[in-house]
Amino acid sequence: MRKFGTFDIPFTGLKLGTHRFQFDIDRSFFDQFEFSEISNAKISATVDLEKQSNMMILHIELQGEVESMCDTCGEDFNLAIASNERVIVKFGDEEIEQSDEIWVIPHHEHQLNVAELLYEFSHLSLPIRKVHPEGECNEEALEKLSDLEHHEDIKIDPRWENLKSIKKDLK
Repeated sequence: MRKFGTFDIPFTGLKLGTHRFQFDIDRSFFDQFEFSEISNAKISATVDLEKQSNMMILHIELQGEVESMCDTCGEDFNLAIASNERVIVKFGDEEIEQSDEIWVIPHHEHQLNVAELLYEFSHLSLPIRKVHPEGECNEEALEKLSDLEHHEDIKIDPRWENLKSIKKDLK
């Protein structure tokens, strides 16, 4: 069995129209990728394949949560994610460079593996800044960070002071 065989969509025998496929994504899925930012997750993926005579349109919806570390307090928490994406699949004589929205696959293909799309869209749904919901950060960690910020006895490396004087001279 292929590595991501459970994410194959056999489209050859499907009639024209829309067909729905459901996938569950968890830790074992992301463990298959070498450099995944997501390690643990519980995501439900719905792929609506709209088959037309000369192409297919995939509507991909992701709903779920991933385990993430809070950028503010450093504590792990479950981060809710949601995503709605669209990919157009066209047929060509050979597989060519794919863009973000258009995939070109050979005419002889009979199935489409959506594992890479689900992986990419899961990562794209992550916010730039991952923080707990308001009021749920670890208070003890926040207090320690605050103490460090306001600590007046911190000695600054004299080289930084020299750089600051150069910066002032440039102005």
